[in-house]
Amino acid sequence: MNSNLDSLFRKLISSFLIILSIVLFVTILFSLKWRYMHDSPIMFYLASLMGSYGWVPYRDFFDMNMPGTYFAYYLLGRLFGFGDIGVRVADLCLLVIIFFPTWIWIKEFGKRAAWAGCVLWGLAYLRFGPAMSLQREYLVLVLIVLAIVVSIRVRSIGHWPKYLIVGLLFGLAFTIKPHSAIGLPLLLIYESLNWDKGEGERRFKLRNASVGVLVPTILGFGLPVLVAILYLWINGALASFYDIIKNYLPLYLHLTKTHETISGMKRYLYLLGEYRQLGGFSPWLAGAAMGSFVSLYHSRLNSKQKREVVLLMGFVVCYSLYPLIAGQFWAYHWILFLYFIIQLSVLCFGDQIVPSRGGQNIFIAFVLVVTLIFGGLTISPIVLDQMKGGKWLVPKGGRVDEIAGFLRKNVRSEDTVQPLDWTGGAVHAMLISGSRLATHFVYDFHFYHHISNPYIRKLRAKFIKQLEQAKPRFIIQITGENKPWVSGEDTTREFVELQSLLERNYEIVLKGDGYIIYERSEDIKAIRLR
Repeated sequence: MNSNLDSLFRKLISSFLIILSIVLFVTILFSLKWRYMHDSPIMFYLASLMGSYGWVPYRDFFDMNMPGTYFAYYLLGRLFGFGDIGVRVADLCLLVIIFFPTWIWIKEFGKRAAWAGCVLWGLAYLRFGPAMSLQREYLVLVLIVLAIVVSIRVRSIGHWPKYLIVGLLFGLAFTIKPHSAIGLPLLLIYESLNWDKGEGERRFKLRNASVGVLVPTILGFGLPVLVAILYLWINGALASFYDIIKNYLPLYLHLTKTHETISGMKRYLYLLGEYRQLGGFSPWLAGAAMGSFVSLYHSRLNSKQKREVVLLMGFVVCYSLYPLIAGQFWAYHWILFLYFIIQLSVLCFGDQIVPSRGGQNIFIAFVLVVTLIFGGLTISPIVLDQMKGGKWLVPKGGRVDEIAGFLRKNVRSEDTVQPLDWTGGAVHAMLISGSRLATHFVYDFHFYHHISNPYIRKLRAKFIKQLEQAKPRFIIQITGENKPWVSGEDTTREFVELQSLLERNYEIVLKGDGYIIYERSEDIKAIRLR
């Protein structure tokens, strides 16, 4: 009777995965019409400045992202282009790429588990919608998963080249998001403890492990970091990079996800409160607990496989801390945690799970279904809207296209444009229209928080000086609630010097929904005299 129930359970799981696979395929097809938005356009715009004008990060534009970020987006832009179709293809290519190491890794526990790991992750990622396309955490995730699979699955190459690759992949991730390397020590401890350890053996050779694992990993890790430092040093940007990391980044990290300044005990309570929510993915803890329990205590997994389950549990814990370390809790900061907790949950579908006793498999199925429902793993609401005949999302309600259309029509090759924006769409419009940035500042929220800090006052003065020197023909100001204003202690919405400059030298030439475009008065007069 139990064997019949077990067989029925496995058939139901396979049928369930077939349905989810069809849903994933349909979602992928509909996603081809998505347009990327929010953060990615800003990164691609900076990458386009590097390619078109030879700009160097930190030296030629002010930004707090790490060097590897710009190299990654520059490479993607060169390979796939900066248009919506190219970005969608790049995004889906990375999704397919991550399926391969996921399958190779989880297949050790059963093909159904690996199948579920790929499908559930694809649905989870695409459910975020176009605003999450090619987020930096996603680029980092691809590198980390590849490194893990190379480390624990590749046996056809020597230890030195293998761990050199592992270190290199984690090093590349580090140059994009330094705290993404939090999982590397865990992986090295796991590999070192398993050095020269066959099934049934208990030997641990510290010296061999150090030479065969740690040394090549450290060398590989240091290579991309060294290249990034050399690039900045050769191009005269290293001092600017250090200045931003030392003086600005600590201020930025004291902003909440609602852009409110926060400090002292209030900040610690905020960090704890946000961490406890786990990005809204806490329901997955039930699936992860079930996957861990049945794998370790109700399966025919051997000791090596069970050690890998413990490793996967360690990655879940490590990358749950990832947003806490950064002090930032936007949805994309939870991408790595979500990936690993999904992989831990799908171990419930492993082939080595012992036959059910007293309805165990029914209980497992119930827990997984509840996890999927309350964990938010359903079809993307954007896709549902598309299926109903609604329009897929237009960036910023059409604001981006309106501004881009104006710039395409009016900007000459010698003109420069200055956005007064963060993620409100002005920079995206400049990317679409190919407009050149006038100053070093691609967004302006820096000028409105921690305004009593000498560094922020220096940034304000530098911005005004550069505006006066560059004399951009157009200035695009995102207005009202369409602009993600900062708030809280030591913030403002006033910039008297900027407002005075606009009143003296510029006239409003276009007002739209949530934006104003100013044109330099001298240019308007010159056109009238023609």
